[in-house]
Amino acid sequence: MGSNSVPGAKTPRFEVNYMASSDKTKTLANTSNRRKLRLAYESLLRQPALVNVKFAVLSGQSGTGKTTAIANLAATTDAYYVSASPNWTPATMLRDIIRELGAAPLHRTKDMEDAVIKILSETRRGLFVDEADYFFSHRSPASPAISTKGLAMLETLRVIHDRAESPIILVGMEHLEAKLAHREQLDRRISQRIRFGPMTEDDARTVADSCCGIHLDEDLLIEIFKQTQGSIGRFVLRLAEIEEVSKTQGWEAMTANQYAQIQRGKRGGMR
Repeated sequence: MGSNSVPGAKTPRFEVNYMASSDKTKTLANTSNRRKLRLAYESLLRQPALVNVKFAVLSGQSGTGKTTAIANLAATTDAYYVSASPNWTPATMLRDIIRELGAAPLHRTKDMEDAVIKILSETRRGLFVDEADYFFSHRSPASPAISTKGLAMLETLRVIHDRAESPIILVGMEHLEAKLAHREQLDRRISQRIRFGPMTEDDARTVADSCCGIHLDEDLLIEIFKQTQGSIGRFVLRLAEIEEVSKTQGWEAMTANQYAQIQRGKRGGMR
């Protein structure tokens, strides 16, 4: 992938990445959301050439692991990944995409659009566009209102999709799918609608086994799962805290009672 691909490989072990290794292509916890995403992406790639409805939308609340999942999927499938910006225009969007595709930006917007179409049609790789909520007005999270600039960017992506016949996956918050439904020309090209939900108890066990260097007893795992309310981001940060304390104490495991004592000690220290 190009230089703008998945964010840097050297990341803290317990960033909100729910993985045990700093290598983004290895040991990412295989959660139910991640499996759902991979199946949808593989379905897009398998579509016959005559079926040109290769848009997908991935939506979900903050903390459900969307960015980590698509970054890892892009890295392991050699797909392309860009993250939208509130400062994007059609021209700057195309510049970021063309750099990610490994080519140099061009002066004219139309020339860049043609170059992106050519590369995608040749490689047949998917393009993930994260933070797609920036195409819409942020005055109300659920509002489908869109600026002239945002509409132009979506139309540019639609043209690229139609001519390149390669998958484009728009990724954003839980209201993104409903917002896109108001853009009929694009919405009828969406063949995969993926929704990331809260982490399940089974996911919590998978993440703990993949990410945590110490053993958590079942009561402690369930307690942390309940406290973090299904947010994989908050769950991973809590695992990081537990592992750090355990290593300081020289423990290879932690029980719910030990964790409760640590929490009481923290509260006592703040008085």
